[in-house]
Parts: sequence; structure tokens; C-alpha cells
Amino acid sequence: MSGAGSRDWLQSEILLEGARAVEGALDCDWIRIRSIHVEKGRHSDLIARCRAQGLGVEVKDRSKLEEITGYPFHRGIVARADRPASLSIASLLTGSFRRLVVLEGITDPGNIGTLIRNSAAFGFDAVLVSRNHGGDPWAPKSIRASATAIFRIPVLEVEDLAAALDQLRESRWITFATSLRRGASRLDEIAVAECSVVMFGTEESGLSDRLERRSDERIRIPMSSEIESINVASAAAIVLHRFAEEADFGSDGL
Repeated sequence: MSGAGSRDWLQSEILLEGARAVEGALDCDWIRIRSIHVEKGRHSDLIARCRAQGLGVEVKDRSKLEEITGYPFHRGIVARADRPASLSIASLLTGSFRRLVVLEGITDPGNIGTLIRNSAAFGFDAVLVSRNHGGDPWAPKSIRASATAIFRIPVLEVEDLAAALDQLRESRWITFATSLRRGASRLDEIAVAECSVVMFGTEESGLSDRLERRSDERIRIPMSSEIESINVASAAAIVLHRFAEEADFGSDGL
């Protein structure tokens, strides 16, 4: 496995690097850890926790951990886990989900992980991605960038984002497309719906026409005319905060 932008959707395992990722997976109901490898002389407390939960731990030299990751980055512990099964759109419609993020065509796993982190931070219930178009949310770089948020918020992998949006709209979800097109509503002027879907595309070309046509409202971030666009993860933080303004998370954050 590698942290590159390309992906293999047929991969049945995911790789967890570092103590935070392993701890996040241990706390997550939908992650099943298969094996844990720790650098000799490190993470004694985490080793004890894993063994207390009935998980085998292999203690190895640093070079052996680098063979597992394929590069010299592991922070002294790596684990292999089953790739989690995705929820279905039907489960969203019958559950308590109210706010969703859709990612289309975003290939950089660092951006994907940060977008998942932003979604969790601002109270969204799930993230939808396409199996056929974009990067792998379970790539090691994405898991690292999510800062354990990927273990707190479901990531749904669907074959067809447009068909998924059609199902949501039929159930009266309101869809918002981030857009640079003329006529898009200013972010500070929109009315937030109880059941909202917010869609993000690539920084270069935005959302496809196929998805943007399925939006109930196009939205844009007011900004200087000297700058054409900003990083998609940065833009998402601004947009999702607008949707979270009326929510009470019990914390003031930073």
C-alpha cells in the first residue's frame, strides 16, 4: 500500500500508521483489526491495551515496519485491518442522519482525509464518495489527514453519486452544490435545511454538470476577485461552518 493518489478499490485491507490511528480503530465499532506490528521498545501501554482486547501484537525491528508500509513512516506502530463495509443509501434514509457531504473527483488523499475531518468537526453525519471517480478515503495518507475522524463518521462508497442524490432528493433532502458559476447564492445568504447535502468537486473544475444539475441551490464563498479559487479542504471548512452555525456541539473548539 502507498499514500499516493491512485487507488485499488478491490483492496480488502487498510493500513493504519501510528498510535493515534491504531487507537482510533480500536475505539471504532466498524473496524476489525487483523494484525498489529510494533517497533521494539515503543508503545508499551498500547501493546498492553491491544493484548487485553485479545489482539496479537508482533514486536519487530524498525526495518521490518518499513517493509510493511513501504516507506520510512510508521511512528513505531502499524496495523492491518479489514476494509470496512459501506453503509447503503437506504440506511441513511431510515436512520438519524441529517447532514451529508458528497465528494466528487477529489484525488488527493490528503485533501480527502481533511475533508472527512472537517465534516466531523462541523457536525455532519456521513461522507459520500464514488467508487469509480476520485481517491481512496481509506488510503494511509487519507487516514492520517483525517486525524482519526474517519473512525468517527461513516464514509459511504457508492457506485453512482447521481443516483444516490436522486434517492435523497426523493426523500426531501435539500442538495447544495458549491459552484463558481454566475448566479450561485452567497454562502452567507442561504437558508440551511434540516436535511442537507453539501457537494464538493475538484479545485480545478468543480462539480460535474451531472451532479450540479441535481442541486436545489448553488452556493459560493464571497472572496477577492484577485483569487480564482482556494483549496477544496479550506473551502469546505468555510462552507460547513455555515451549516453548523445553529448547531450546539458543547464545545468552543479552538
